[in-house]
Amino acid sequence: MTTARAVFRLQTPSGGDWAVERVAALQLRWTEGASITRNHFHHLDGTALLLSGANSGAKIIGNEFAWLGQSAIVAWGELDRCGERLFGASLC
Repeated sequence: MTTARAVFRLQTPSGGDWAVERVAALQLRWTEGASITRNHFHHLDGTALLLSGANSGAKIIGNEFAWLGQSAIVAWGELDRCGERLFGASLC
């Protein structure tokens, strides 16, 4: 993976004084048993991998993250699959 577009839709997952955008080169959302193995994430100008919602049994093994611009991996859970609206779309 060598490019990702910088889009700033900042949200505060903890209600604290910092923010994260829910955008990445690769996004996993509500998965079971996903495996991200032996990839090279370089020069993305953004986040490489976003795990959003619940991702049961996800494995991230042997990947290389370099010169990203933001985070290598962001894990942003949700308490209720039907309880939150993301970017105006209902999950249910």
